[in-house]
Amino acid sequence: MNSPVLQNILAYIKINKMEATAIYLQIAQGLINAIQTKAVKTGDKLPGTRTLSEKLYLHRKTVVAAYDELVAQGWIDIIPQIGAFVSNKKIKTTSIQLTEKAFNSIKTPYEVMENYILDSPYIPIATDLYFTDGTGDFRLLDFKILTQIFNALTKKKTTARAINKNFHVQNMNLKQQFLNYLYITKRFTIPENQLLIFQNNQIAFQSILQTLFRPNDTVIVTEIGHFETNMKLKHAQVNLITVITNQDGIDLQHFKSILNKQKIRALYIQTNQLYPTTISLTEENKKQLIELAYEHQFIIIEDDNGTDFVYHKNQISTLKNLDSKGSVVYVNSLKDLFPHPYDLAYIIVPENLILELSKAQNIWQSTAMYLIEETLAEYINEGLLLRQLQKQTKIYQKRRDYFASILDQHFEQSIHFEKPEIGLGFWIQLNKRISLLAIANLLRAKNLTLPNYLLYQNRDLTALRLGFAHLNEQEAEEATTLLSKGIYEYMYN
Repeated sequence: MNSPVLQNILAYIKINKMEATAIYLQIAQGLINAIQTKAVKTGDKLPGTRTLSEKLYLHRKTVVAAYDELVAQGWIDIIPQIGAFVSNKKIKTTSIQLTEKAFNSIKTPYEVMENYILDSPYIPIATDLYFTDGTGDFRLLDFKILTQIFNALTKKKTTARAINKNFHVQNMNLKQQFLNYLYITKRFTIPENQLLIFQNNQIAFQSILQTLFRPNDTVIVTEIGHFETNMKLKHAQVNLITVITNQDGIDLQHFKSILNKQKIRALYIQTNQLYPTTISLTEENKKQLIELAYEHQFIIIEDDNGTDFVYHKNQISTLKNLDSKGSVVYVNSLKDLFPHPYDLAYIIVPENLILELSKAQNIWQSTAMYLIEETLAEYINEGLLLRQLQKQTKIYQKRRDYFASILDQHFEQSIHFEKPEIGLGFWIQLNKRISLLAIANLLRAKNLTLPNYLLYQNRDLTALRLGFAHLNEQEAEEATTLLSKGIYEYMYN
């Protein structure tokens, strides 16, 4: 049975894994709040780190780090072999006295243009359980190894000089390691002057927009499509035309009819995992797209994000693999493998375009991240990234299979889906037309967040894009149970 102290502590600790604040600091802050409100009193013995970690479903080391932080701040004392106790020391806290005037609403004296195109669909996650559209589980990453490599670099006498010297220069060590990694994982054989590395996916895509597009250019995107990319393209003032998709990928008849009517600048496509439906283009579909690009002289922006994790043994091909004339702009990143700031992105294009992209890169990316880049270069060189990819692929495949089984168990014949062979998300179509927004609001009260950008609903479609990889089996079971209960409660109450 839980002790009163443990129960009080658990009431104050709220873990949000989507926050930038480290989890051990969230635990520490929860305990501080409990102490300040006297829910836990001076002299009270705190639960052991093993007990608290089990209650929070966290690694014991995370709770140990939280206790160490509280000791450092003077909130608790640890007596060896006995336990941790709330300290009787008085900690000075400062408070800022704000006048009533400080709370007055202030507006700019000049006109501010409202940009409705860039309205964010993302919402803060305030629940313990949540779905994404398909993101990795960074709890599987051994941050200790990255930290060790990083710390070793900071101790080298040559590091500071290298940082100063390489302020706006591509890291050639990292580039060479990237080329080796891409050959093993993607079968890319490219020279170093056709690869450009960016701090993140956003800067890479912004550089593409800045370099390749002008207002009123026409870009073809797939129906439904990726909401964030479409938003960025619209903000760049290009004209978007949607092309129909089918089980082969692009509906080529519809695509050709568009090409015959007007000149297009580019096609934006996720070749091996159309968003949000997870459909992969067939090999024939890919070949015909390349031939059409040559014939009509349009650019193919091939976004290969989300395809690092493949659950079959066949090597997947990209349009870049098939392109011999430089029509494909290939973009990908490490965002499913690493959190920021290790989530570097990269673009593969002909060398003359590299030069122009690097000009845009220097605007959006003000400094080179030498320490991060060197850390990743060493991580790849030691074979750690490849081992991480192989290990996580096995874990995610198991989670994919488990998620599919509990979807079948909870929904039976009321939904339709196919297990994805690539990536981290499911495309789930519901057989009955129901209000997904109403269900999302209902679920939030049940401690489950179903963000609006996962919901797809029109006259002919009621569907969800649900990520599975960030959930362990227990979390997946709990989240799916709440989802099914929420849907049935909405339908029958």
